[in-house]
Amino acid sequence: MKDSITVMHSDGSSEEFKASIIKKTIMKETDVDEELAEKIKNNIVKKIYKLQKNDDLKTISTSTIRAEVSHYLLHHAEFDAETQNRKLGMSITELENLLENHDKSNANIQDSPEATVKYSSDSILKEYALLKLPTEISKAYTDGYIHLHDLESFFTRPNCFNYNVGFFGRNGLSCDGDRKSTATANPAKSLGVLFAHLEQALQAGSSVLSGGQSFSGFNTRIAPYSKDLSYTELKQNLQNFLFSCNMSCVAKSQVIFSSVSLDLDIPSYLKDVPAIGPGGTISGVYSDYSDEVKRILKVFIELLKEGDKDGRPLRFPNTLFNLRDEYMDSVDDELYIICDYLKKFPTGYFINDDMEGAGETSACMGCRTRMATNYTGDWEKDTLNTGNFAFHTLNLPLMALDSNKDIDEFYKILDKYLVITKDSLLYRFNIIDKRLKDDRLPFLTQKDKVTGEPLYDINRTSLTFGFCGLNECVEELIGEPIESENGKKLGTEILEHINEYSKKCKEETGKRFGVFATPAESTATRFAMINKEKYPNAIVNGDEGAYYLTNSSHINVQSDATILQHIQNADNFHKLEGAGAILHLWLSQIPTTGALVKLTKEIKQTNTGFWAYTLDFSICNSCGQTYSIAVDECSNCHSKDITTYSRITGYYLPVNTYGQGKAKEWSQRHRHNLNELN
Repeated sequence: MKDSITVMHSDGSSEEFKASIIKKTIMKETDVDEELAEKIKNNIVKKIYKLQKNDDLKTISTSTIRAEVSHYLLHHAEFDAETQNRKLGMSITELENLLENHDKSNANIQDSPEATVKYSSDSILKEYALLKLPTEISKAYTDGYIHLHDLESFFTRPNCFNYNVGFFGRNGLSCDGDRKSTATANPAKSLGVLFAHLEQALQAGSSVLSGGQSFSGFNTRIAPYSKDLSYTELKQNLQNFLFSCNMSCVAKSQVIFSSVSLDLDIPSYLKDVPAIGPGGTISGVYSDYSDEVKRILKVFIELLKEGDKDGRPLRFPNTLFNLRDEYMDSVDDELYIICDYLKKFPTGYFINDDMEGAGETSACMGCRTRMATNYTGDWEKDTLNTGNFAFHTLNLPLMALDSNKDIDEFYKILDKYLVITKDSLLYRFNIIDKRLKDDRLPFLTQKDKVTGEPLYDINRTSLTFGFCGLNECVEELIGEPIESENGKKLGTEILEHINEYSKKCKEETGKRFGVFATPAESTATRFAMINKEKYPNAIVNGDEGAYYLTNSSHINVQSDATILQHIQNADNFHKLEGAGAILHLWLSQIPTTGALVKLTKEIKQTNTGFWAYTLDFSICNSCGQTYSIAVDECSNCHSKDITTYSRITGYYLPVNTYGQGKAKEWSQRHRHNLNELN
């Protein structure tokens, strides 16, 4: 019996070679009859098995098989069929399928002509990347041991970015960066113009970045521009900004993934810092604006609670609330208002600025990236005009499966792929660094007129080791879940091992390596499908065709672990995921505002670094009635035309836009009642 041959697809997935698929594909994509399809298949199979025997062929790409099909179609004068078989990054049939059926691999991209352009061009760029990358990197990806996020952007641009609002306040706006092809604006003299500059900066950034964009300490930074505005004027300006962020479908056919973090009071590290105000002038220090910071916070929350014209939530920018020990005793009113809004639209997130290892402060983005003052020690350099350059994700359960429950062997396999991951991150870093030096990304390289520093300093960005399925990994190795005493111990040791390697990379290269709890949306399904294909008894969640792994270091979504167990799990692991992590607490019913405030304060005292409360909610498309739970029928008009929203993908989207794996996860997830705490 012949050893199996692996077929590699252009998107990086792989499967065992099956001769019958060649015939089926020929008949599906061309008009040739079954007899000719069978003949072509037999010729190709014969050739492949001969190569296997003589040259030890173990892998073959779909592009190679497709080229062979084209050869035989031309030989038989099937010219029209050969045209149908051609590869354009994707086959003509695949493109036609995309034109007719929307791709749901990214739940944040709606069906549109621009989405078709994105997915078709992505196919070409992904295939190019896998062809050009060093063999050990592309093989690690196609074999499913690592995932290269934003593969289509590998050779063109970096990932996410946390802006310093002051850069635009001081310099004005140049969307092209080199002041050659677009108009250049002076520093804003009003809040409305500042917002217009920030919105345009997000749009410019979306063309040169592949991930999220954020403004930290947003209400503190804009306070000097709003102090003299009336309540009505402030609300109108903020409303314009919020709606613009929600409507900016300019990047890759999706709303720009934007986020802002809001201070509940002026943090001490900012109190004596000169405040940049209208016209780019210095307008006192930020401690002069404590009352204004709180006023902006309250109006911002009021707008989030109102939603849009139809009463739907404003999903962007993701809104994050900075919690600091130094002012927690004096912000009860603000915390109550925040938690009261979260009862209706639980779209906000909390940041624990005092998490172990965060240094003096940190900046979190909506994608969970954390930039802490543990690199240079300078809060401005470590947190602003920087971001997560790129992250790759390790398939920990597959390594555990390969080890056959031998933990020493598991670490040997893990070490192999840590090295490959590091090499890949550095490979991409060097490519993008050259593009920046060659002035190919001028928006990012424009200089501050006062400091001379570039808007984007690649040398301060993080190169990040992500991971998926720690729960399934420890289950494969010791037969216990991550929330058990032994599971927690082994999971902690594995993350400490990854952290030690990350520190070693930092020492050897001087670069900002870190460890990150990957937001594994489609990756969790991709890894699970690969694991199940290679090991039919692999531990996964879901059903055939909709398998998924547990994200990062989370407890399994189907576990009946209590809220306190989930918090304890985050308390233990978040400090080992310093480059970013999140705790999601899925609630089964609407809590009281007081219960949310109490729980928030309790979580703040742990090492949980970033968290959110998630309630499913529904909106009737017929009458606009909003429900803070999932419903199938409107009690007001009895319509069944209902859209249900949830946050399986890390931000609220209609459940019917999820891919199969995430849809299955949503249906299987255990939800909690806050009464558990009593």
